[in-house]
Amino acid sequence: MGEVLVLEKRVSYSPGTDYDALWKKIISELFEEFILFFAPDLYEAIDFGKGIVFLEQELHKVIIKHKKGKKIADKIVKVSLKNGEEKYVFIHIEIQGKKDPDFSKRMFTYFYRLFDRFQENIYSIAI
Repeated sequence: MGEVLVLEKRVSYSPGTDYDALWKKIISELFEEFILFFAPDLYEAIDFGKGIVFLEQELHKVIIKHKKGKKIADKIVKVSLKNGEEKYVFIHIEIQGKKDPDFSKRMFTYFYRLFDRFQENIYSIAI
């Protein structure tokens, strides 16, 4: 089998480009593929035939009420599992583009707020 070389054209975005929003749009549109790539163990457990529900607007006050800066919630998705249980897994997807000394604390805070509110399993993904 031969080698394949893929050359990508370098794209420069304007200084005001909202990379966070771009990532979230891609995740929303390609959610099943996103989970297959980043969390294959979770992918196998999800029943995608039952659909997925993005909850960031509904959970805005629960999760982000103390967040500084933009008030756009990270991706929070409710999915049904294949095992037939009436359980849901809340997937908190955090997009992080630069070093943040409080990142771990923020991930933990979102995790426990979700757990406290819903008493369900949580699967956190940070990019």
